[in-house]
Amino acid sequence: MLDVGISDDAFADIDKLVNYIAFELMNEDAASAYHWGIREKIEKLSYMGEVIAFSKQPYILKRFGTFARTITYKKMTIVYEVINGVAYVHRVIPSKLIY
Repeated sequence: MLDVGISDDAFADIDKLVNYIAFELMNEDAASAYHWGIREKIEKLSYMGEVIAFSKQPYILKRFGTFARTITYKKMTIVYEVINGVAYVHRVIPSKLIY
């Protein structure tokens, strides 16, 4: 099993998304569900992080390097690397920015 680490940028990405849903879209229930859904997806990296292939998406390669991997939760992409037994989440970004 891997440990899971989350960068300050990734925490900020999650907070920004949750605040947008809660305050701009005025849907606190959806914001809470989205928050916990992303966190659960990230926690799954502890046992599945190493089996996911390296990203081949040019945007990811350019910004995060050749060892970056991605998983998705709804319309968000979670960008991470496995480094010394830790699945380290770099960012949580809208999937539409990548494709």
